[in-house]
Amino acid sequence: MKDLVMFWLAKGVSLALAEPFVKQCAETMDCVTTLLSHDDNWHLTLASHLLQNSDRPLEYDEKSTLSSFASQFCERNVRWETLGIFLSAVVRATFDVPFFPSLYTTETGRNELQRSATRLSAYALEICLSLDCLNDLQLVFQYENSIVNSYVDGDQSLHSWRSLGDVIASLFALGYHEDIQTKPHVPPFLVELRRTAFARIYSGDKNLAIFLGRPPRMSKRFSCFQIPSGRANSETDISGPGDQRRIQDWDPNVEISYRAETRWSALCASIKEDILELLFGQDRSHDTQKASEIAIQAEAQWQALPAHFRLSGSLRQCIQTPFERDFLASTRLNHLHVQFLLRLALLSHLAEPDTSIVEISQQILALVVEAVLFRDHLANSGTGLIWKIAHYGLPAAGIILLAMLKQRKTSNAMRLSQVRVWQDLSILVAEVQMGSIVRLGEPNYLLLSKATQTIQIFLESSNSHEDLHSSETVIGQQGAYNVEDWFHRLSPDPWNLEIGFWENLAEHPLLSSADSNFQELQ
Repeated sequence: MKDLVMFWLAKGVSLALAEPFVKQCAETMDCVTTLLSHDDNWHLTLASHLLQNSDRPLEYDEKSTLSSFASQFCERNVRWETLGIFLSAVVRATFDVPFFPSLYTTETGRNELQRSATRLSAYALEICLSLDCLNDLQLVFQYENSIVNSYVDGDQSLHSWRSLGDVIASLFALGYHEDIQTKPHVPPFLVELRRTAFARIYSGDKNLAIFLGRPPRMSKRFSCFQIPSGRANSETDISGPGDQRRIQDWDPNVEISYRAETRWSALCASIKEDILELLFGQDRSHDTQKASEIAIQAEAQWQALPAHFRLSGSLRQCIQTPFERDFLASTRLNHLHVQFLLRLALLSHLAEPDTSIVEISQQILALVVEAVLFRDHLANSGTGLIWKIAHYGLPAAGIILLAMLKQRKTSNAMRLSQVRVWQDLSILVAEVQMGSIVRLGEPNYLLLSKATQTIQIFLESSNSHEDLHSSETVIGQQGAYNVEDWFHRLSPDPWNLEIGFWENLAEHPLLSSADSNFQELQ
């Protein structure tokens, strides 16, 4: 399995938070074999060795280096956390490497390895937690294990939701919601690691809460918002996190990396928290003013990004590495998502999308579809393709369909853009239904399949020359059903864009009648 991880790392990808340690953890697996005894109790001897090492505190001072820190859990000092990080890398590698002859040659074999490594990683985490000696390495492992759970079980599973909640609890227990910079005797590299941990967990909490329509569990109102440095030489940066101007600034020479992606995602997540407060605030009399302020801040953050971080064309025109292409797409999508959520929060009703949110949705859908088509030329820079589709693409597609269903007479601008929209929707449906993106039984399959089935019905009803804009009433086998009644019954919750939304959309009179007609012809 070490060879699989090393091959995966050679592709330019890694674990986002554990990146500084993954290679060393993998190389340590060679040392583990030398620790194995030749008697029948070899597994007990190894477990005891790992347990003793894991029970020791990780020591450091202001002069410690990354190398000296890692030496406390690598080679003969291997711990359960080391093994867990390695197993997390194994699972992630299997998702990116479809064929590795020494371990698996079939989809079934790959799935078995994924499940086995996930189960072993979970056991290792339980042992670490049972020792009740929380530390930086354990937090890193716990975070990466939660990401593994989302890959294996899906973002909608209760297991994934609880797993991230446990990570948040550990971060609070370590006190990393407080000003990390003020803690004494912490070396710069460890300050950066802790900032990165806070930023990834914070942004993950916001994005998953929005995706599932649940309350976020972290708030910058009760935490010291802190993110990794935007400097090129970040390990020597000792600026405090309280200065918002410095937080938004970037060194123009900073390179594309997981740390840069973490920083940008956290900045966007901070604005998303403001949008959530705008939506659920008790006093909504000043929403327009607040929204204007948020929009200005979002645009300022986008303009503050280094020029080489901003996608200024299509992905096909990019000459960067697969990792850098994915980074550019993710960065742009995150910014568009902020704009999308802001417009969504200002809608009086979900069934009445305005021109601005439709235009933003078209941009999101176009970029997501382009990422789908160029997926073989992308490498996970922080979020996978399925997440981009489910988190960005499907909500955008849903708003576009609602706008088309609602409008009786479209504007010229809308008509001109319909050709591209139809093309993007058709490609998304075809890719999902062919099983090239997700297959039956895989995480998030139910959401993607239900959404694309509904989109397909819409496309087929349009292609069959049924007038989607002139009929106020659809007469079906069960009698008259007024279209306007359906819009009023649609959930007013603007975050309801998960599977329930697509089930409701499929019941739209125009779509449900079209679906019945197609089924009768088959």
